[in-house]
Amino acid sequence: MNLKLIIALAFVPMGLFAQQKVTLQECWEGAREQLPVLQNNQSLVKLDSLEQLILKSNYLPQLNAKAQATWQSDLTSVDIPIPTITIDEPSKEQYKVYVEINQMIWDGGRTKALRANSELKTQLSKAEVDESFYAIKQRVSSLYFALMLSQQQMQITNELINTLDKKLAEIEAGVKQGVIREAGKYVLEAEKLQ
Repeated sequence: MNLKLIIALAFVPMGLFAQQKVTLQECWEGAREQLPVLQNNQSLVKLDSLEQLILKSNYLPQLNAKAQATWQSDLTSVDIPIPTITIDEPSKEQYKVYVEINQMIWDGGRTKALRANSELKTQLSKAEVDESFYAIKQRVSSLYFALMLSQQQMQITNELINTLDKKLAEIEAGVKQGVIREAGKYVLEAEKLQ
């Protein structure tokens, strides 16, 4: 019971003891704001928007630049003399540089399916977080109503004590006048202590 009271006090603002009215909805909202598990919804939305942006980039053209350099240790050479033609020995170094541009024309709906899958994963994660909040919401509700019940019991007890104090004052006056025996006074005092 002590742990439940501490948890209830953590969710209920301290102003409640000054007769400030707190609704159950406010307690639920306070629990939603305080629990880190429930703050994952914001990060899930951000993550989904980033994934959607990455998947949209599949439709954009892709530019690839490549370069290659080689050095040949042995070269083939032509040792046949040809009049009027001179064949120079090729260089041992060779360089290649090229650029590719790829544009997707059709992917068979793959990107659209991946985007839908990503969105469904996010919705499923949100549903799991909401489900975990449902259990917390039930616990907050039970603590809220237990706290309301204890406040009502305290109010009833205070009213009973006030009634017993008034009766006790009447009986004490009757005992002083000699109309009522003193045993009746002790019975009411015992009732008040209970």
